[in-house]
Amino acid sequence: MFAKLKVNQSAGNVAHSALPLDSNPINDYFDIGKQIGSAGPELAWKIYEATRRSDDKEASVFFFDKRWAEKFGKSSGKRKETISEVLKRGAQQMDRLRHPKILQIYHKVEETNENLAFAAEPVIGSLANILGYLEDRLRQGVPSSLREYTFLEFEIKYGLLQITEALVFLHYSSKLIHRNICPQSVIVNKKGTWKLAGLEFTEKCGDGDIMTPVSCQPFTSKLPKMCQPDLDFLAPEIQASSACSPQSDMFSFGLLICSIYNNGHSPIKANLSVQQYVKQLELVIKTN
Repeated sequence: MFAKLKVNQSAGNVAHSALPLDSNPINDYFDIGKQIGSAGPELAWKIYEATRRSDDKEASVFFFDKRWAEKFGKSSGKRKETISEVLKRGAQQMDRLRHPKILQIYHKVEETNENLAFAAEPVIGSLANILGYLEDRLRQGVPSSLREYTFLEFEIKYGLLQITEALVFLHYSSKLIHRNICPQSVIVNKKGTWKLAGLEFTEKCGDGDIMTPVSCQPFTSKLPKMCQPDLDFLAPEIQASSACSPQSDMFSFGLLICSIYNNGHSPIKANLSVQQYVKQLELVIKTN
């Protein structure tokens, strides 16, 4: 890791919290410490420091409390299970797709009626945490020291190269479209390496020519926000034509680059509104 992360234990510690971490079987394999970050759709995954019991190897535990889904109101039981399945799929995809630039999974998803958890390589948090993205709308629960983390310019270039390598593997070797390239889907590990995560919404590339668009779900107010890609980073063809291709990921990747120099914010600020997305997209096109 090239930039220095100031670790102030007194200011940076976040309490182990009252969340039901102890009820998940992952505790049989890892000693879990304080929360250090968050990631995934709507920052649903809370990230904790951890140590693997079998060999004292440093790790991180990603935890989702299903009760958080209840804030969606009516039919919360069905929505809770839908959200859980989406998040579980993302973790399972990362476990299946082994690549040096994709977040390395140490322990598969463990599920109870109340929560989900899996373990991964030791990380410092998501790019969203470091850039402060979504902190005006969502509680991130990150140490104050993480907000002091700053990237050197060549770290940014190297980090973007690492995500590019992950996308090349995803598109050309795995024949998959990511569909949610955004700050919540990029994890920075303790060595400073940028890792691609957030594989909840992947679609298979078209047969033959991988650039052939395939059908996909556009953003809609009828589904929970945790069950959809970030609208601010969505490629226009997804919303306009319900179609995507690897080129859609590259459009989102371009918005991700812009966000790094804009406190995590995309040039498109849709505020979870499809109508606002269209207006913002037109504005971006006109000004460029």
